[in-house]
Formats: sequence, C-alpha cells, structure tokens
Amino acid sequence: MNQFSISDIESLSGVKAHTIRIWEKRYGLLNPKRTETNIRYYNNDDLKTLLNVSLLNDHGHKISHISAMSVEQICKEVIQLEGNNTLPAKVINELVLAMVDMDSVGFEKLLDVHISKHGIENCVTEIFFPFLLKVGMMWRTSYLLPVQEHIISNIIRQKIIAALNNIPSIVDEKIRAILFLPPGEYHELGLLLVHFLLKNNRVPVLYLGADLPINDLEYVVEKCKPEFLYSHIVAASKIMANDDYQVKLTNLVSKLPLYISGNYSAEEHAIPQENFIFLPSYEAVKALIAKISPVA
Repeated sequence: MNQFSISDIESLSGVKAHTIRIWEKRYGLLNPKRTETNIRYYNNDDLKTLLNVSLLNDHGHKISHISAMSVEQICKEVIQLEGNNTLPAKVINELVLAMVDMDSVGFEKLLDVHISKHGIENCVTEIFFPFLLKVGMMWRTSYLLPVQEHIISNIIRQKIIAALNNIPSIVDEKIRAILFLPPGEYHELGLLLVHFLLKNNRVPVLYLGADLPINDLEYVVEKCKPEFLYSHIVAASKIMANDDYQVKLTNLVSKLPLYISGNYSAEEHAIPQENFIFLPSYEAVKALIAKISPVA
C-alpha cells in the first residue's frame, strides 16, 4: 500500500491541496492516516476516492451530494458516466492508479479495452496525450519513480509503434517536418504521438527520435529542407538554456519554425526565440495538425 503526501495526491489528481483540505474538513471525504511520527499521509483507497470524487464534481455533481454517498455509490455513479464523453477522464484516472501500483497487466488491459471499443486514433487523441501530460507533470515534480514510468512507457510505446506500422507509408512526397528531441531528452512518447497524428493525417515527416546532437539535426535539415521542425520536451530544460545550443538552434530555425510541445512549452522559464512556437496544450497541437494536414 502506497503512502502519499498531500502534494503527491495533488499532482496525481489535479485537485489543489487547498481544495483537498476543505473537502476533508467540511465534508469528510478523505480520512488521512498518520505515521508513528505523526505525519499525515494518504493511501491508495484515498487516491481512488479523490479521483472519483473529482470526476463526479467536474461533471455536475455537487460536493455536498457526493459526500453523502457511500464509496460503493460513488463508484456506481462513476460507472454510469461511461455512457457519455466523460469516459476518457475515467480511463485516465484508472491508468494513473494502475501506474502507481505498477500493475502492468491491468494498465495494458485498460488500454486494450478502450482501443477495442473506440479505435487506436481515439485512444491516442483522448487518452494517451492527456495521460502523458499528467505523467510529465508528475515527472517534473519528482513524484514519479523511474521504474513506474518505464513500465507504462514500454506498454504505450508498443501500442503507438504498432499503430504507426498500420498506417500506409507516404511515398514520393517531400518531407514537410523533422521530428526530434534535443540532447538529454529521452522522454520519447509525446513525440511518437505527434508522429502518429501527423502520419495519420498524411503529413510526410522524418522521425529522428531522442537525444539528437545538434550537428546531426543541422545536417538533416540541410539535406531535406523541411517546412518546419517539431520537438516535444519534458526534461531537457537545461540544454535549451545552454548558450551554445541556443545559438546553434536559433541559427538553424532562423528560416523555418520550430514547434515545441510538452511541459517545457508551458513553463515560465521557457526561453522565447524568434520562430519558436510553443504548443502548451493538446488543443494547440490539434490546431496545428488541422492547419497543416491535407486531409483535415
């Protein structure tokens, strides 16, 4: 059984710590325990309750009404949400719980069920992207353990690569975009998702992957002459702030835009540069793809 601080469950649930305390004191929705040294903590059941309560609250249920329900009634109400567009949020909550428990079998089963019902494209757009944004936030706040990320990353990576292989290749067309991650950035899933979305929308791209040296990027840009570059940055803020790397990257993109999604694009210290276009949300990513796709 995991032990979470209030900041932990704030990161996992997206519910502010101040709100959690109010729900505890006013409605008794959670019952934190105390260690032998009198430090408050929450367990897996508390996290599951908070995720379910937050989901119901986000979809019209008043906290005062939720607080009067039993745990079984809350779960029943959440299940009844499956008939409408709240399903993705429920699946994402369940994926978070499976990730925390390192339940790889349960995690993959959840994905397979959703893919079977709604298709891989829906899973990519409605599940993977928002889930990975939450994972990125957890990574940035040092909550997520590397082993937890590795387990879920391998599963999602396999699903995306299988989906990419099922999309017919675009031949005899000029490369429009080069996808890459800067040196020190190994969190590849977000970039793979963008690769899927672009390829699925018939945009010819060249995927260069993680930890790409700037000299290699310069060489490929010179050879392919793409319309734009794309990177999804989670943990490479230091290299982006490096003066030498900045100069080379700025020179490289002086005549073509670099789109940047991921947590770095939403951070206050993200460094603005001419032709750097930040995409801080999935909605911004979708808007870009709709703009450039020949089939949109």
